[in-house]
Amino acid sequence: MRNTALFIIVAFTAISLPLTAQNKTVAITIDDLPYSTLGAKVSDVNEAGKDIRSILDTLKAHHVPVVAFVNEQKLMVDNQLDVRVGLLQQWMDGGVELGNHTYSHADLNKTPLPQFEDEVIEGEVITRRLMKERGQQERYFRHPFLRTGDTLEKKHDFEAFLKSRGYIVAPVTLENLDWAFNAAYLQALKDKDRDTANTILDAYLAQMDVDFDYYEKMTQTLFGHPIAHVMLMHSNRINALMLDKVLAKFEARGYRFVTLDEALKDPAYQTADNYVGPYGYPWQHRWALTLGKDQDLKGAPDPPKWVWDLYKKASGG
Repeated sequence: MRNTALFIIVAFTAISLPLTAQNKTVAITIDDLPYSTLGAKVSDVNEAGKDIRSILDTLKAHHVPVVAFVNEQKLMVDNQLDVRVGLLQQWMDGGVELGNHTYSHADLNKTPLPQFEDEVIEGEVITRRLMKERGQQERYFRHPFLRTGDTLEKKHDFEAFLKSRGYIVAPVTLENLDWAFNAAYLQALKDKDRDTANTILDAYLAQMDVDFDYYEKMTQTLFGHPIAHVMLMHSNRINALMLDKVLAKFEARGYRFVTLDEALKDPAYQTADNYVGPYGYPWQHRWALTLGKDQDLKGAPDPPKWVWDLYKKASGG
């Protein structure tokens, strides 16, 4: 009898451990399509296509569903519209669902509401046509810079506008500032400093663990348990090179990749968000501020200073 009981306990433990791991879920989202640093030349389009192919191959290998957000202004270059639209079609051929990120990556905090609403409408013209051709419907909107309004009235009025056009806001609960590492990496290559470029790749991967620790801890403090996360990444060179290792980091921590639909079913996303202000906070910060919870809002992890310095050099800052 004792042996039978022991067997049941061991068997239950063996079953419950993987189930616990499977309860950690994340939806991957990608911003600034078709490609975040897409230049004006045809050669830039060709390079973007190669990086997009690499990202898509990696997503497929890890069985990752993705919603990715488009800035249609990136398509509008004389005599290149077709090939640039082809980049969006490349994403769709890879099984990626497209969403709206405004036409020109405008900042809601700095843009009058009627003008910003025009940005949304102008930013859906080609995307909605492409999706309709495939029997799909554009459903998600992602705020550029994660800035959702500088007044509560503006925030709520814009959310009502989005709802009237059939959009759901795509929140963010995990990010790794890949855009800063990407700019630093490209600057190192421009400086012909291959050693620094390789070190940036290593630092980018190390940053993932720092970010995991921070956002998981903050989520635990808010809710007392893990939630279904939504990860923000960008379509860029550093992810073309490193996405396989980034996704492996998720898997090593026991995460399962889910659709954005599934992630947003988590009750956490029903938490009130009344944050307005200058910062593009991830949603844990917004919830904490709305609930009046004592959070270390200044503790969000930054890249190493030397990476920031290279980023500023690349951006002229």
